[in-house]
Amino acid sequence: MLIFIFLLNYFLTYFFPLPKKIEDLIKLNTGLINAQEYYDKYMLHYIPIHRALIYTLRTLTFNFGQISTVGDFDVTSVSESWIWNYWITRNLVGYKINLVSFIFAMILGIWLGYLAAKKRTQGTDYIINSFAILFLSVPAFILIPLINIFRSWIGGTINIDYSNPLWFLFNVDFNNDQMISYLIPIIIMTLINFAGIMQISRSAFIKVLTSEYYKFALLNGLPKIKIFIFYALKNSLSEIINIFPFLFTGIFVNNVFLETFFNVSGTWKNLYHLITWKENNAIIALTYLLSLTYGVSYIFVLIVKYIISPYKGVNNES
Repeated sequence: MLIFIFLLNYFLTYFFPLPKKIEDLIKLNTGLINAQEYYDKYMLHYIPIHRALIYTLRTLTFNFGQISTVGDFDVTSVSESWIWNYWITRNLVGYKINLVSFIFAMILGIWLGYLAAKKRTQGTDYIINSFAILFLSVPAFILIPLINIFRSWIGGTINIDYSNPLWFLFNVDFNNDQMISYLIPIIIMTLINFAGIMQISRSAFIKVLTSEYYKFALLNGLPKIKIFIFYALKNSLSEIINIFPFLFTGIFVNNVFLETFFNVSGTWKNLYHLITWKENNAIIALTYLLSLTYGVSYIFVLIVKYIISPYKGVNNES
C-alpha cells in the first residue's frame, strides 16, 4: 500500500502539480493571487519524486492538507477545507447509516443463507434465491430511484401527509434531525448489501450441512443452537467472512448513493469534480483511507480465520 500511495503521489504531482483553479488563476495573471505563494505551498521548487516523497510521508501521518480554495466543492469555510473534515466529519451521518446497514446485512444474509441451505431445492430456497438475485442483478443506481419513485407514487395515491405515522415510508426527503428518516435508507442499503452475503452463506452452509461431522452432531442430540453456532456457523464463517473487506469499505463508498438518492448530507457527490479539477490532496487522502480500511479489515479476516480454525473437526478426525 505504501508503494502504491507513493506512485500515485508521484503520478499526480508530476502531471498535475497544481489544482486546476489555481493553475487557471496563475495563467490569467490577474493579480488576484500570489503565484509565488502557491509555488512554495505546492513545493514546485522540488523535483516530482521529492514532492511525492513529502506528500506520502504527510499522508501516512494523516496530514492530508486542504482543498485548494474556499467556495468550491461545498467548501464554505476554511475549517471545511481541511481534508479530514471534508471526507470524515462531514460524512458521519451517511457513515452511520452504512455501518448499521452493514451489520444488518451481515445478520440477514447469514441467517437467510442458512435457511436456504437447510431448505435447498425446496420452495423456501427458491424464494430466497430469487429475492437475492433481484438485488444482485439490478444496479443500485437503478434500483434505488425505482424504489423511491414507487414510494412517492404510493404516498401520493393514498394521500399520506405529515400527520400520518406512516409518512416516513413514502417521503423521500431525508432529515438529519428526525430519527425516523434514517429507517428507509438503512432498510434499502441493507437489502442491497445482503444479497451477496446470502449467496456466499448458502454455498458455505450447504458444504457444512452435508458433512459427516454435522450429521454426527445431529445424531447425538445436541441442542440446535449449539449445533448452529459451533458446527454450522463456525465452519462456514471462513468462507462467508471473505466478503467482509469489500462490504466494510462500502461503508464509505455507499455514501454516494445516500447523498444522490436520499439527500443525506455529505461530500462524496463531489468526487468526480475533485478528480477533474486536480484536487490531489483530496484524491490521495481518499485513496489512502479506503486502502487502509480494506487492509485493516483484511487483517481482521485473517485473524478471525486463524481463531476459528475452520473444518478443524474434519482434519482432526482424519
